Amino acid sequence: MKLYEIQEALLKLKIVNEKIMEAEENGEDISEIKKELENNFMIAEVKTEEKMEGVVKIIKNMESKIAAFEKEMTRMQKRKKTLENQITNIKEWLIRPTLEAYFKNKIDAGLFIVSFRESSSVEIIDELLIPCLYKKAIETVEIDKLKIRQDLKQREIPGAKLKYKKSVSIR
Repeated sequence: MKLYEIQEALLKLKIVNEKIMEAEENGEDISEIKKELENNFMIAEVKTEEKMEGVVKIIKNMESKIAAFEKEMTRMQKRKKTLENQITNIKEWLIRPTLEAYFKNKIDAGLFIVSFRESSSVEIIDELLIPCLYKKAIETVEIDKLKIRQDLKQREIPGAKLKYKKSVSIR
């Protein structure tokens, strides 16, 4: 039986239970039906627990895969950074001196052409000396949700409300 089928069966059992409770209130003898219903509830509960254990095992397996992926991504990012540094070092310590030694700006290297490319970048020596014309203000506004939560318990705040939800916890 699948978990959703167990859920459907439990809902049907609850409806039957309500009908039995009504019959009992009306004075009808329902002892046999009540025993059978209790037995069915216990069976459904056991099956639910077994199925839930399987579902939780799947979740735990997925969580361990995520952790492994994160670890691998960190390793790969470090490896990427190492390769980028190696490329920079090769360019700066092998190619640049070679081009400069030949007094050339370009060398035809078979399938590739190696050359200098002119570029420029701004180096700020002292920020305090830079005129205001070249400065821009960057303002960020963050909403303090923790403070809002505390205040919402005392009073209403326009544009915000406390949202209650149930989250599944697996321990």
